[in-house]
Amino acid sequence: MSTPRITVLMSMHNAARYVRAAVASVLAQSWRDFECIVIDDASTDDSAAIVEALGDPRIRMLRQRENIGLTRCLNLGLREARGEFIARQDADDLSSPERFARQVAFLEAHPEVPLVGTQARLVDQHGHSRGTRDLPLDPGGIRWLSLFDNPVIHTAAMFRTAVVRDEIGGYDESFPCCQDYALWARVLEKYPVHNLPEHLVTVREHDASVSATRGTEARTMVRRVVRRLADAWLPALALGEEDVDLLCRFRSHLAPEEVAPFHALEARLWRECITHFPHMAADPDALWTRAAMSVRIGYNLLTRDRFLAASEVLRAVRTWPAVAADLPWARMVALFVLGDSARGIFERVRRG
Repeated sequence: MSTPRITVLMSMHNAARYVRAAVASVLAQSWRDFECIVIDDASTDDSAAIVEALGDPRIRMLRQRENIGLTRCLNLGLREARGEFIARQDADDLSSPERFARQVAFLEAHPEVPLVGTQARLVDQHGHSRGTRDLPLDPGGIRWLSLFDNPVIHTAAMFRTAVVRDEIGGYDESFPCCQDYALWARVLEKYPVHNLPEHLVTVREHDASVSATRGTEARTMVRRVVRRLADAWLPALALGEEDVDLLCRFRSHLAPEEVAPFHALEARLWRECITHFPHMAADPDALWTRAAMSVRIGYNLLTRDRFLAASEVLRAVRTWPAVAADLPWARMVALFVLGDSARGIFERVRRG
């Protein structure tokens, strides 16, 4: 049996509604040299039958009699993987046809990089667009964002098996969720990480997603990752528990009264960070990331504190003027003028 270049790693539990399209997007890749390991985590619906009916010999099904959870399933798949590269794919998401080819080409051209992600399109459970998720591209911006949020989309990740499985040891099974963020943190401590600029995956946001069903648990897991990264990179700051909590609240949206303390803490982190990584002071991607963070804060404040929201947008433009060209001005003005009622208008337009 020949060894495939890529192992696609997918876990599913009661994913019958979306898994056919998810696996079909893998089978439709322009890059044909792969195996697709699908771990069925004790589904009680037709998920396994749907995947088996696709009848592609590159699919390997690993069926679990008991539900063991995503993290353990992924490690099981990693142990079975034969590919040089691992491509993650969730059972409710989609990969564009050129995704694998673009990521393999990048990893071949950059042997020092063990992990590369992509940008993502977002859709709801009906397939209606919910915009995009745009992340930093280069190590400086990714390192900076990782102190506040996950810098690589799990379902968009491709990584070297020899580094992530054999050297680092795969996923930490003490993380029932946010296992990707925890894994990327361990990679980032030793290696540069990149994201491609293209939107090569489609992420489905729906009520059964982990972010919707395990919010409280996810916040605890995120806190562990942020604490680890801050202690590893910026030990001189000796961040207190309240500091770490404030960093984590960026991910779940800052309240107006938290914005000023957050920026004071963020400025301390930035000064310390450029002391250890001087190139970041003029790194376009790191500066764009700081600006994009201010945009995100401002956007989320538009219906709660218009003055503060406008101040955040100005902060973003001062940090990286080019960010102004990427702002969703029409949407932001509508929220600024109409408040929450604008969201209903957006929803009706989105659904056609």
